[in-house]
Amino acid sequence: MIALTSLKITRLRSLRKRLKNSRAFRTAAASYLAFISTAVWGLVTISVAVSYLTKEELGVWTVVSAFLGYLVWMDLGVGGATGRMMADSVAQRDRDEINRWWTATRAVLFCQGCLIAIIGLLLAPTLITFLNVPTNLIEEARWVFMSGAIITGLSLLMRGAPGLLMAQERFYWVPLLQAVTPWLNLAVFYLLLRAEYGLRAYLWALAASQAATWIAYYLLIRQSPDRPRYDRTGFERSRFRRLFGFSGNLTVIGLIDTMMATLPALMIARLGNLSSVPIYNFSWKGPLLLSGLVGRTYQSFYPGLQRLYVSGQTESFRKKHEQVGKITLGISLIAAAGVLSCNSMLVHFLTGGGFYIDEYGNLWFALAMITIPISGYFRILMPISGNLGKNAAI
Repeated sequence: MIALTSLKITRLRSLRKRLKNSRAFRTAAASYLAFISTAVWGLVTISVAVSYLTKEELGVWTVVSAFLGYLVWMDLGVGGATGRMMADSVAQRDRDEINRWWTATRAVLFCQGCLIAIIGLLLAPTLITFLNVPTNLIEEARWVFMSGAIITGLSLLMRGAPGLLMAQERFYWVPLLQAVTPWLNLAVFYLLLRAEYGLRAYLWALAASQAATWIAYYLLIRQSPDRPRYDRTGFERSRFRRLFGFSGNLTVIGLIDTMMATLPALMIARLGNLSSVPIYNFSWKGPLLLSGLVGRTYQSFYPGLQRLYVSGQTESFRKKHEQVGKITLGISLIAAAGVLSCNSMLVHFLTGGGFYIDEYGNLWFALAMITIPISGYFRILMPISGNLGKNAAI
């Protein structure tokens, strides 16, 4: 009995040591930490915002966030493609090729960042008119729209940093930053709201969190084992052609996901009024978090499914995918039941009342808990088989 207990302790210590040294475990743990942290941050932010902003100001806040989300995807997927383009050269420790790819992607992102800032500045007045912003908020909304576009443009310079960290198997830093920086954002937001900055508190909070992220990525890249440097030989037409050829489908997929997430709020602002936007946004917050949690279920099986597919184990792949589908459906039904039974209480708890959509709207949110994960479950087949174009089309 003593020998058996000693063996178990030895195995546990061995497992703990392996997990401690496992980069995959670090990344997974950091990813779930980021999910929990951002989920709690999002809910707390709602309570803070409701305490200091009017419904119209909350509507502008939501619409500006949606607008900036669209601007981010004007990088045409270059930020997301950076890691894949550099993966081979990082694996081969080819410093010259690392430098060329880093130089090429930085140059493209710099130009795109300037373009985003200019487009944001030009579109802001039109959007304010289109969205029927109340007269008393027009000046403040214009300032927030335009300044937000400039901040978003500047942030593009480091948009490729997560890709480089992924290629270097140091990606766990990315979710760790995602777990920490929102709380800096919230601290600045809260303090400035108390100081009666109104909507501008959102802007300074955004600037603070983006600056912290920028500095963190800069320091991580400086400490990189293959620290990239400027190399003008990276400016090659064939290199840019390859970069945009890969990034194009990523752009379509990301832009469509952004549209699906933000279009309802923009439509409500245009066809209804800004005070209705936070009602939709806050009522959807809980279901959205549940949907993301369910999505992590099938996404966690992605590496295993891909390995079976590329190794030609067709029957094992089919069976595993079917099992993942059953698990996804079961969890989706539980999530839908949770939305039907608890979403009203959550919204009232966070806002103090007056922001819940209604039971009919909540029924549609519950239905989305089933349709969104099931759709994602089938969509993962496309990138696994290399058909990113089909995934973008779907």
